[in-house]
Amino acid sequence: MADFIATSPMWVLILIFLMTLAILTRAADVLVDHATHLSQEAGVSDVLVGATVVALGTTLAEIAIAIIAIIQGVTDFSVGNATGSVITNMSIVLGIGALTGTIPVARNNLSRIQLLLTGSLLMIFAACTTLLFGPGHLPRWVGIAFLLMIPGYIYMLIRQNRRDQTKSDTALDHTDETPPVTASAAKSPSKLQHVLWIFGCGILIAISANALVDSSGEIASRIGIDEAIVSATVVALGTSFPEIITAYIAAKNGFGGLAFGNIIGANVMNLLLVNGLTIALSPTTIFLPKVFYLVTFPMLLFVLLLVGWFVIDGQRDEIDRKEGAALVGVYVIYVLAYVFVI
Repeated sequence: MADFIATSPMWVLILIFLMTLAILTRAADVLVDHATHLSQEAGVSDVLVGATVVALGTTLAEIAIAIIAIIQGVTDFSVGNATGSVITNMSIVLGIGALTGTIPVARNNLSRIQLLLTGSLLMIFAACTTLLFGPGHLPRWVGIAFLLMIPGYIYMLIRQNRRDQTKSDTALDHTDETPPVTASAAKSPSKLQHVLWIFGCGILIAISANALVDSSGEIASRIGIDEAIVSATVVALGTSFPEIITAYIAAKNGFGGLAFGNIIGANVMNLLLVNGLTIALSPTTIFLPKVFYLVTFPMLLFVLLLVGWFVIDGQRDEIDRKEGAALVGVYVIYVLAYVFVI
């Protein structure tokens, strides 16, 4: 695919870009629909489904890039893409969702943000410490630590789901109303079919996202945009397109909890799984460019703290449009900082 895109004329590149964007939109729409029905039928909260199944499906692009980067020995590119995707998701993706519709956030979501912040601080501390002894890089033990944190994350989700299920059962015990079984409900797809649709759409999203990144990157190169800027913005934004589409559709249709869970879950997968695999299995030392210390790491901490503040501060337990606009503004600053530093 990469060779074909590199030798294609500009009009073909634009066509590929538009086609992959359309595929992403449709696949994400179907994915959100089946994830929503699955959560309702299985009694699982929207946040939990978004943080696991949906997030894993929409993070397949980064996982695929990580595997290719490990094989080709360009793991610094994978780390930059995964870390940049976390910043992109927490800023413009969440911001677009908040501008589109309501993004409800419960206080228990703060634990996942704290996990992201802990992992980010660990990575930044390790990278900054290496500057004392030579060029900045990421030690292999950081990747191993990230991978070891994943079971704890899954356990935390299971405990939350059990608490949510207990509250739901208690609420049902206090009502005498029994929802009628309709004909449409009887003909609805089975849980297995929902899961197959979710993973099938996730794979389609990952493939189309990679084609979108390749085509947009080639277009940017041909019109003379610096490759470093393309790597920091277009690639990270391109691989975050699934999250943008799902957040937009979910928030627009009143499933803001699913959108927020998807964003947080995708970020955990990017930071712990994608970066964990890349750093732990990298055949060579992952040296970090100066821009990581001047832009990437500071913006990563800032956007995580900002979203965490939005969660714990406020009386409506939701991210409103003003806060969404602020998050979009953070992303604009992030891109401009890369332009001026590079």
